[in-house]
Formats: sequence, structure tokens, C-alpha cells
Amino acid sequence: MDLTTILSQIDAQITALQQAKTLLTDASTSRKVGRPAKATSPVANPTRMPLSAEAKARIVAAQKKRWAKAKKATPAKTVSAKTA
Repeated sequence: MDLTTILSQIDAQITALQQAKTLLTDASTSRKVGRPAKATSPVANPTRMPLSAEAKARIVAAQKKRWAKAKKATPAKTVSAKTA
């Protein structure tokens, strides 16, 4: 065997190995397991406006009013003694 034949065989093997590597890396990247990633929106974290003390007080008062209404609407459960 002369040198050019050996070099051409080595080149052929290198080409075959590169093709195999390409096939393997394409197969591993295209097949992902699990839920797909979320699409990111342009605004990742919108900033929230802070509430004033007056607004917080109104919210607290409204919630207490709802709790009182719910408490008033449900009748008090009486525990009766069972006789055996």
C-alpha cells in the first residue's frame, strides 16, 4: 500500500465518523423529554404600583366586612349531648 491510498482510507473513515457524530447529535437534541419550555414574553416581570396606606386601609375594612357577613350568614353549630 502506498501513502496516498492509506491517507484516502483515513479520510474516508474520518468522513464516516463525522457523519455518524452529526446523526447522533441531531437525534439527541431533537428528542427532548418533558414539558416544552414556556414562551417568554417581552415583559418578563411587570412592575407593580405600591398601594397607599389609605388604599390598604380600605381593603382591610372591606375584607373584615366580608368576614363579618360570612360569620353572620352561617348559623352557629350547637353541640348536642348524645345519650347512650
